[in-house]
Amino acid sequence: MRLSRLRALAAVAVAFSSACSEPPTPTRTYRIGMVHWAAYASLNVAEVEGLWKKRGIDVHVVNYVDNIKLNADLHNRDLDLAEDMIGSWVDLYTQGVPLTVLGETDWSFGGDKIILKDSVSDLNTLKGQHVGLYLNLLSTNFFFDKFLTDNGLSFSDFQFDEAAGPEVLADDFIAGKYNLMLDYDPAAVRAVADGSGKVVKTSRDYPGVIPEGFVARTDHLRGIPFNDLVKIFEGWVEGVKWKNDPANWVNFQKILNEQTFPGDSPNGSFSEGELREFLNNVNVHDQPAQLARNQHGGGLDQYLRDASAFMLKYHPDRKPFAPRDVFDNTALIQALSE
Repeated sequence: MRLSRLRALAAVAVAFSSACSEPPTPTRTYRIGMVHWAAYASLNVAEVEGLWKKRGIDVHVVNYVDNIKLNADLHNRDLDLAEDMIGSWVDLYTQGVPLTVLGETDWSFGGDKIILKDSVSDLNTLKGQHVGLYLNLLSTNFFFDKFLTDNGLSFSDFQFDEAAGPEVLADDFIAGKYNLMLDYDPAAVRAVADGSGKVVKTSRDYPGVIPEGFVARTDHLRGIPFNDLVKIFEGWVEGVKWKNDPANWVNFQKILNEQTFPGDSPNGSFSEGELREFLNNVNVHDQPAQLARNQHGGGLDQYLRDASAFMLKYHPDRKPFAPRDVFDNTALIQALSE
């Protein structure tokens, strides 16, 4: 009898110990939006490798083929968070959308490409023509404006069209609808190869011109427990470390082809060389760089000030803003500091 009771107590103790070692059961599923872009692959890593699950939260990554649909779903609260270009969030904020930037994760660093038809030798001959953009918001306008200024031109010299996504824009360029456009990899690679195009400038030429990171609707953010937000960012941070480990390269290629760029390669999957090129065209910050960029008074603050000045120049009817009006670094800084 005594032995039986001891066994029962031992079984309870084991069960209790096991329960304590397991992460708590998630109470909700968080949806994070991204587009087919190498810099955001750490989201796919975190989901596939269970980096959020082990922290006791359930996160589903939604991968969009274009930024327009991602922005719409964020606005409609179909997403809890999104990772994309910070300039887009700033533009939408000045249009009255209640958005909070939660931190910078990376830069486009060559993957955004301004492409010109081989037959064009003088940009001045294109004045008054339509220019194709995969997204017509501050994120792309800020970059394009620097390119035009360097060539003695201005925004008012052209008409800008927003295409229905990067692949459609590449098709339009190949078909001859545009002589000049801005697109991003992998669609940009196809536009150059099949559309008699040449790359005249990339985001690498202006470091930090297209910073990217996390955002949420301000009103929706209030319903997300702060600790869950920190865990989401912790999963991202671990995902960056995982993808940077050479021991994981074979598995990372599989994640890139199946999760980050599904259906993008005409050959079914991208080669190792193609994937490395996509990764080389983005600059994902390591942990020290993210901490530095996201501190108040850091690099992201400066970008936000520059973005506000740019917006007022071309849209004087929009409301001005200071970095702290649109930027809350609290959860990301905590995740980076642990």
